[in-house]
Amino acid sequence: PSVFLLGVVASISSCMATAGTVFLTTIHKIKENRIAATIQFNVGRIITYTIMGYVLGVIGKTIAVEYQTSALLTLIVSIGMIFVGLDMLGIVSTSLLIPSFIRAYFNKKLEKHLFGNAHKTMFILGSFTYWLPCGFTQTVQLFALGTADPMKSALIMGVFALGTAPALVSIGITSSFTNTKWYPWFL
Repeated sequence: PSVFLLGVVASISSCMATAGTVFLTTIHKIKENRIAATIQFNVGRIITYTIMGYVLGVIGKTIAVEYQTSALLTLIVSIGMIFVGLDMLGIVSTSLLIPSFIRAYFNKKLEKHLFGNAHKTMFILGSFTYWLPCGFTQTVQLFALGTADPMKSALIMGVFALGTAPALVSIGITSSFTNTKWYPWFL
């Protein structure tokens, strides 16, 4: 229950800023049945979080995470989140590491193939949200890793993802009823 509640809290804070942004910028491009696309997005999230939770449990069982290792992992993740935040604020740009013609090429390819099958796309995007920088998610990932039990870790991550679903589903349902004139304001 506490992991589910943590997922609910995360869904209205940092997860909404990361996964919610990906979801909102994509859902408005889908013209048909946004509710089904919303469900696909969340199913992709829940399945991926559960599978990756299992993987974390296997890794945790294999490397036997100790306090020092956990502290080091937390430090590395924190430094990574600081750089992502600085990039989002425009203070430090990590996009300079990738030449603009390569970014443009991949953006063009992604846009072309992204909406060929909207429901498949939403499932895949939901799956990718596992790797977005979110402090709550990374905390639960470290907790799952520390349990050193694949089944328990899978359950922890799956329940966390279930906790984040209500807010994302409500946004998807709301966006499906939003008049196009008001959608930019809603977005």
